[in-house]
Amino acid sequence: VPFRETHHIAGHAVRLAEERGVEMSSLTLADFQKLHPLFGEDVAEIWDFEKSIDRRSALGGTSRKTVEVQLTHLKTWLGTSA
Repeated sequence: VPFRETHHIAGHAVRLAEERGVEMSSLTLADFQKLHPLFGEDVAEIWDFEKSIDRRSALGGTSRKTVEVQLTHLKTWLGTSA
């Protein structure tokens, strides 16, 4: 799904949650599927912040593994630059 469309869908989800006076995590799978048919059971994983962080595994990302690599490089650089 193109970014422009996902941005639009996200806006509708935010509005729906605001209208109901609930957190986004309270929206059901049926709610999300009304916004776009490609939503599946895995939509609930969006609210698992640990998984969200670990998905960012590109260079400079936030995953634990990536951060550990960055820290190792930094410690090596500091050790050779001191």
